[in-house]
Amino acid sequence: MDETAQAMVAAGPGCVTDGVHDAEMDVATGLVQLTGLVQGIYTRVSERHDLTPVQARLLCVLLGGPRGMAELARCFGVEKAALTGLMNRAERRGLAQRSSVPGDRRAVQVTLTDAGRQAAIAFHARV
Repeated sequence: MDETAQAMVAAGPGCVTDGVHDAEMDVATGLVQLTGLVQGIYTRVSERHDLTPVQARLLCVLLGGPRGMAELARCFGVEKAALTGLMNRAERRGLAQRSSVPGDRRAVQVTLTDAGRQAAIAFHARV
């Protein structure tokens, strides 16, 4: 657990409980607090790796192998047009690349570059 997460746990009720101060906290409140803690850690680690949280997520998804643009759009819950902007930025940084899918001239797949793979592995390990 990083220092910020430890501080949030130590802060007690209202942030994240330590299990002693707020035994009556309901599950929904706990999930909201846990989500905030996880998102905070994810954001801080992303920044330390010079990535946005969305770029970090893209790289981690692509660690599993090439993905189609339509599949990535569904994964991120956005239209393909919105994913295009994310991909443009990732390509400019040399983290990912788009290529044609053999046998389907309309389909485009996304893969990590070597730099993108290194960044994804380093980010994933730190999280």
